[in-house]
Amino acid sequence: MKLSIQRKMFALLLAPIAVLFILVGFITYANAKKTTGSLIKNYTSDISAYAAKNIDSFFSTNISYIRQVARENTITSMVWDLAKNTLDEEKTYNNNVDFFFLGFPDGRAPNTNMTERNIAHDEFFKLILQGGKDYAVSNALVSPITGKASIDIVSAVKYPGSPAHGLVGMAIDLVRLSSLANITVGNAGFGFIVDNKGLVVAHPDSAVRMTLNVLDSKNSGYQGLDTAGKRMIGGQKGEAVIKNPKGITEHLFFNPLPSVQGWSFCVAVPETDLERPALGIILGIIVSFVALGLLLGLLVFFVSRMISRSVGETKNAVAELAKGEGDLTKRITVRSQDELGEMGKNINQFLELIHSIVSSVRQIVDQMRLLGDELQTNTTQSSASAQQISGNTKQIQEKLLNQSAGLSETLATTEQINRNIQSFLNLIETQAANLTQSSASIEEMVANINSVAKITVRNQETIDL
Repeated sequence: MKLSIQRKMFALLLAPIAVLFILVGFITYANAKKTTGSLIKNYTSDISAYAAKNIDSFFSTNISYIRQVARENTITSMVWDLAKNTLDEEKTYNNNVDFFFLGFPDGRAPNTNMTERNIAHDEFFKLILQGGKDYAVSNALVSPITGKASIDIVSAVKYPGSPAHGLVGMAIDLVRLSSLANITVGNAGFGFIVDNKGLVVAHPDSAVRMTLNVLDSKNSGYQGLDTAGKRMIGGQKGEAVIKNPKGITEHLFFNPLPSVQGWSFCVAVPETDLERPALGIILGIIVSFVALGLLLGLLVFFVSRMISRSVGETKNAVAELAKGEGDLTKRITVRSQDELGEMGKNINQFLELIHSIVSSVRQIVDQMRLLGDELQTNTTQSSASAQQISGNTKQIQEKLLNQSAGLSETLATTEQINRNIQSFLNLIETQAANLTQSSASIEEMVANINSVAKITVRNQETIDL
C-alpha cells in the first residue's frame, strides 16, 4: 500500500505519541491508584479509629453513668418502691434508655415499664453477682420487655468494701447504637459493630443486623469475613479484604472497643471506592491527552499539508519532465525558507540550466538543419558533377582505347622497325665490305629511318594527348 508523505507523518508522529500517551496513562493510573488507595485506606483507618473511639466513649460514658446511679441511696437500699422513683426520674432525662431495671440476688428484675422478668440465667447477672465484676455489658438480644433488639449495661449495687448485693441496669435500643455506627465513607462505605460473640449488632442493613454472625459468614456467602471476625473478637486492630455475597470486593478496617471486651467497630469500603479517585484522575488525563492529541493532530495535518504541497509541486514538475514534453519554462513556487524551499530553488536552478541547454541544443539543431540543406544542395551539385565526370571518364576511356589501338599499331610498327633494324644490321654486317657500293641503300635506309622517326613522333604526340 502506497502511503503519502502526509499519511506517513500521521503514522510516524501520532502513532508513537498515542502509544506514549497510553503508556503514561497506565503508569499514571497505577501510581494514582496506589497513592490514592493508600491515602483512602489511611483516611478510612483514621475514620474507623475515630468512630470506634466515639462508640467506645458512648459505652464508657453509659457505664460510668449507670455506676453513678448504682451509688444512689435509693438504689443501694434495694427497695423497689424507692428505687423506682429514682429510676423513673433518670429515664425522664436520658433519651438513650428504653427502661431501667433493678436486679435482686434471686434473679427478679422489676423495671420502669412496670413489668418484671427473671435474669438469673443472664451472663451479666453471673458476672456481677457471682463473678464479682463491677459492671457488665450484655450481648445484643431481643428484649422480652419491649420486643426490640437492645443491649443491657449493668452495674453492681454494693456498699463500699462489701460484695454486690444486687445490680441496676438500663436497656439501650440498638437503633441508637446503629446511629452511632452509621457513617459513610466514599460512595458506598459503611460502618457496623460486632459483639464478642461475632454477632453484627449494628448495621445499616436491617437484613444483616442481628442475623449475621461473622464467625459463620462463609455459610452466608462471604469470603474472608470469618477469618477477620476471629481477629475482631480477639481484640485486634487491623485490615482485611473480603467478598460479600454479591461478589463485590470490600476492604475492612476494624478497631476494638476497649470499654466492651471483644467488641469491634468495623468500616467496610468497596474496592471500587478505593479506585474511583484514580479513575477520576485517569479520566482527566485521558481527556487532556485526547485534547492534546487532537491539537497535535491538527498541527501535524497543517505541517504535513505544507510539506506535501511543496513536495507535490516538485513531484509534478519532475513528472512533467519525465513525460518528455515538459514545459521547461515552468517553475516551482517557493513558499518557505526552509530545506524544502531550498530544494525548490535548487530544482528551479536545475530547470533553468536544462532549459538553457535545451535552447542551445535547439539552436544547434537549427543550424545543423541549415547545414544539412546546404549539404544536400552541394550533394546534388556534386552528383551532377559526378555524372559529368563519369561522361568525361567514358570519353577518356574511349580515347584510351583509341590510343591503345594506336599504341598496338605503333608496337607493331616498332617490331617491324626492330626487324628492319635487325635486317639492317645484318645487312650492315654482310655488306660492310660493300659500304661504298651500298650508299644508295644507306640513303634509302636513312629515309626509312626518318619515316619511322616521324611515325614515332606522331605516336608520341598521340600518347601525350
